[in-house]
Amino acid sequence: QESSVFWFDMSAGLVLAAVLIALAPVVAAFYGHPVLRQLMLVSAAQVVVTAAGSVPSALLVRALRFREIFLVGVAAAILSGAVGVGLAVLDFGVWALSLQAFTAAFVTTAMVWIVGGWRPRMAFDWIESRPLFRFGSHLVVTGFLDVLYMQGFALIVGKLHGVRELGLYNRAQQTQWLPSAILMQIIGRVTLPLFAGRIHDVEALARAVRRSMRLTMVINVPVMVGLAALSDLVLYLLFGSDWTGAAPILSVLAVAGLFYPTGLINLQALLAQDRSQYYLWLTVLKQGLGIAAVAVGSFFGIMGLAYAMVAYCLLSFLINARPSHTFLGYGALAQVKDLLPIFALGGAMGVLVILVRPLLGLGPVLDLLVLTAIGASFYLGAALLVRLKALADAFTLVLQLVPERLRTR
Repeated sequence: QESSVFWFDMSAGLVLAAVLIALAPVVAAFYGHPVLRQLMLVSAAQVVVTAAGSVPSALLVRALRFREIFLVGVAAAILSGAVGVGLAVLDFGVWALSLQAFTAAFVTTAMVWIVGGWRPRMAFDWIESRPLFRFGSHLVVTGFLDVLYMQGFALIVGKLHGVRELGLYNRAQQTQWLPSAILMQIIGRVTLPLFAGRIHDVEALARAVRRSMRLTMVINVPVMVGLAALSDLVLYLLFGSDWTGAAPILSVLAVAGLFYPTGLINLQALLAQDRSQYYLWLTVLKQGLGIAAVAVGSFFGIMGLAYAMVAYCLLSFLINARPSHTFLGYGALAQVKDLLPIFALGGAMGVLVILVRPLLGLGPVLDLLVLTAIGASFYLGAALLVRLKALADAFTLVLQLVPERLRTR
């Protein structure tokens, strides 16, 4: 099965790369930028390189070899970052971004082959692999719908509200997504194999979902609350004063981001139970609600759209939690009850930061640093004081990532 999936991935990667190469002249002519032709050739090569590393990477995740995964990620980030920064300094322009992405893909694939030790056989068995492709086909359709939804969202916002408002909204959304994307990538890698090992014990799977939920939210809640309370300072530090106009949007979208990880964890539990078709139908339902939210929110301007996203995320949480209620007996109400202490601490932290902020006046950068330190200290101190279970889980996980020889020193 592993070798069959590998050769299928490589074949699909080559086909997609050929499509990109064929479309390159058309895309370059359509946008009026000849450099896009060469950039798409690099992107085509990146698709093939990524496909070559998909199975070895998945096997590392399935085996829960977190230390190797961590080392691969760090090496890819450092080497690709050095390439990107170096080319930018040498004034290579957009090529710095393109080659940085390709380097990251190449280093990741090379290292998972080295540390994983897995090699494919010259074999392809369709009958043995059919269950995997049946499962994966629903995920492919889901991924396609996600891309279509996100790109269509940008087109609709740009058409209804104009380019400037779209730029502000996108900047706020990308800033909110930055910490969420990192956290959700970790969740996606870790939880699926973790849950899959417990599918024959419903109570054990429910406990794993509960623990993952608390562990993730103990990190996500203070980050999102901090973004909501200090949105203008964060935008100033990252992008300069020209983008602080996106601060009100970021504050609202950060509230919407509070429940993002819960949705992913519920869906990963669903996938671990081999219910990818259910996953597809949930995606279709949520995207229908998302389109409705855009349509209704747009009547009230760009801020109305942001508030509509908050309502959409709350509804998505209820939808994503429904299968957990049906199959695990751990639905939305039980999840909210478990997470209430984390939300209470996060809310108290946000109130403290807002009250202290007018007393500073040290400048945007220093204010942000001081307020972040105050908020984090309060949150951690209060969590230790009330003996928050999720914080102990997080500390245990960090210790597991540290080599034993360093823990014993």
